[in-house]
Parts: sequence; structure tokens; C-alpha cells
Amino acid sequence: MTSFAGRLNSVLQTRNITKAELARRTGIGRNSISDYTSGKYEAKQDNLYLIARTLEVNEAWLMGLPDVPMDKPNILSVYQQLRSERQKRVDSFAAEQLVAQQAEADNIGDNVVNSSSEDADDETKTLVTGRASVATDLGDGDAQDIGASPIVGRVADMPHGTD
Repeated sequence: MTSFAGRLNSVLQTRNITKAELARRTGIGRNSISDYTSGKYEAKQDNLYLIARTLEVNEAWLMGLPDVPMDKPNILSVYQQLRSERQKRVDSFAAEQLVAQQAEADNIGDNVVNSSSEDADDETKTLVTGRASVATDLGDGDAQDIGASPIVGRVADMPHGTD
């Protein structure tokens, strides 16, 4: 079974997904999915990508290429296939990334200051993210810096979970 239609039908059966469900999950029309599974047409690259991603299969396998595994390899299986020297490079890179991520998180924590006002019953956390400089034109084409102030926002108003 090396055709797109054959592999699509096979993975739909293996994953216990109907053509209607695939159409719903991918946003591809039901008629197009039926055309793909009957072999009338093959999916173009954009739809092939959507189908492969939705079914969690390798795009090259779905296209019918020989000697390509159906499932996309996960990082652990790729890592285990590397020679020792390359595994050490991956370990080093991953460790550097982890340290950088922790430093970024620590820096954000360092820039959060607690403040409260006499009018407020609760304490407000403010995140200082940088400084903004204000300049004014003196009329002769020269600009003069008239001050700088921190850029702040309430932590509660900041987006969370983005890197």
C-alpha cells in the first residue's frame, strides 16, 4: 500500500476516525476527503499538511514515499539514534536552553515590585519592563530629552503563559 488513498484509508481505520470527523477536524470539505479516500484526487500540500497533523502521521509517509515510518519520530527516539558525541551536544544545548529559560523567569520575578496605595485595600504587583524616554522639539530642529520613566503594568493585566 503505497498510494495516498490507501495510506489515508489505513490510518483512518487504525485511528478509528471517520471521513466526516476528519473533515470536521481539518476544516477540509467532506467531498474533498471522499475524493482523497477514493483515489480520485490527491491532497495538495496545504491539505496534506492538515491531514497529517490531524492524524499525527508523517507527511512523507502519507504521500506514499517508500521507507518512511508512518509515525513522526519523537525527540527521544531521535536522540537515542544519535552517536554519543552528538548526544552530548544535544545535552549541552538543552541545558543551556533550560538555564536561559530559568534566567528569564527569574528576571521577570526580579522586576515585580509590590506597591500599595492608601486608597487601595489590596496590594498591587507591578511589572517594570523597561524605560521610555520622552523628547521634545525645541523649534530649531534639535530635540531635547525631557525625561524618562519606567514602563509598568499590573501583573494581573499582563498576558501569561507566553514565551
